[in-house]
Amino acid sequence: MKSGWFNESKRHSLASKGIKTPQKIQIVDKYVSGKKLSRSESAILGNLHNKAFGKKMCHSESKKEYNVYLEDDGTLDTVVSVNGKDIRFDTEFASQFRNRKGEITKKGWEQLKEEAINAYEDMEVSE
Repeated sequence: MKSGWFNESKRHSLASKGIKTPQKIQIVDKYVSGKKLSRSESAILGNLHNKAFGKKMCHSESKKEYNVYLEDDGTLDTVVSVNGKDIRFDTEFASQFRNRKGEITKKGWEQLKEEAINAYEDMEVSE
């Protein structure tokens, strides 16, 4: 059985959070059993993890707490979910937060979260 961030107890926790579609359960089971996931399965698994175990983040300026995670919607845009609202960044803007391989760096992810929260707060003010 695979260990790490997605263990058996988290699998049960996902199920209890309503993630019960057969396809998603199969992907979780495949991962837990140690089988190799396809790229699309890995993206789905990452989204499941983020939604179920999303991180709370305290915004540096407003000091408010937000639930922020990276969303994979199948487009080339970088989508960050803030309290359930998707904040979309085009590839050109988001490239400043990525390394040469195209991966978001740890520092870049922290900066991108701040940008997403700023955009979210601007949306909240204008509504």
